[in-house]
Amino acid sequence: MKGYREKFLGMFEDIKSCSKIDIIAINAEIPTCSQNEINFKFGEIEDFLRYKLDEKLKDCLFLSDEISLYWGYELEEDEYENGGEFRLSSLSHIFTFSKPELWYEEMEEEEKEFYKKLIPFDDHPNTGDGVMGVFKTENGIASPEIWLYDSNGICHKMDLDYPGYLDHLLETKGFYGWQYLFCEIDLSDYYFASVQSQLETMLKVLPKLFPNNDYKEYFDRYENLNKQNN
Repeated sequence: MKGYREKFLGMFEDIKSCSKIDIIAINAEIPTCSQNEINFKFGEIEDFLRYKLDEKLKDCLFLSDEISLYWGYELEEDEYENGGEFRLSSLSHIFTFSKPELWYEEMEEEEKEFYKKLIPFDDHPNTGDGVMGVFKTENGIASPEIWLYDSNGICHKMDLDYPGYLDHLLETKGFYGWQYLFCEIDLSDYYFASVQSQLETMLKVLPKLFPNNDYKEYFDRYENLNKQNN
């Protein structure tokens, strides 16, 4: 995970050094690995898939099965809140092990075929809300699309590739709801009422917890989502 290894280790240090954050669960073990090890593991994945992947994904490869974080915060005394969560499975595990079935027989055939192409890579095992980042895989497609699978099993295409997903996960520390800022959704729809609340909380809380970080992109995206739907 060369560059991303250092980025994630830095993010974990930011979390640990913030006195207002409570780390509930963490798996921050990311072993060092040589470029030869990365190339070999990446080649194994491509051999399993029988097609080439985008070279950019090689920079995102790490050799532990997963890294994860589950945290809460307390800005005011006696006002404890859940903050965020992620569990990232390694690319090797994602592509070469059995994947969970997100489809069921009663689905329409076209819908079933879509869901059969989805492979989860990021989820919330502690919260158990069912929200997941998923790849939409197509045979021969080098860079799989990124979709958000929500708590009701509805999918929303994200305007990110996998490295971009990791970059924004790092910046938000997995704050609940962050992915929706990169989806085309109607925040005025009652369906997304809880999402809007999550995003408003995130934009209020993250700058207080990490005042040295720049969250302008997230404020801009939230404002644009609201403009599009007014």
